Amino acid sequence: LGYPLGTVNGTDIPVEHLDFEYIKACKNAKEIESILQILRTNVEGHYPELIKATEERLQQLNPKSKLLWKDQKVKSLSDLPMDQQRELLGELEDWSCQFQQKQAPLSH
Repeated sequence: LGYPLGTVNGTDIPVEHLDFEYIKACKNAKEIESILQILRTNVEGHYPELIKATEERLQQLNPKSKLLWKDQKVKSLSDLPMDQQRELLGELEDWSCQFQQKQAPLSH
């Protein structure tokens, strides 16, 4: 298919890099991201422990990586603690007042 010999399909990542020791020693966050993407496809097999170790290494190298984002249910106001509900409602009321004050001169 034209891929370099010994690499994972469609990447320049050598198969040997899909290894606990390599991942532990690797300091290149972009390469760890590539390895994690490969592992998550399960094309080379299903290795949940290796995926977890790769995610942990990526967390160390680049904690803001999009590959570490987890899906979360959208919260409604009632899901929040009361103090956060009051804070958000207060901020919304402040914004609404400011908006109305800015709109008043435009409506004349």
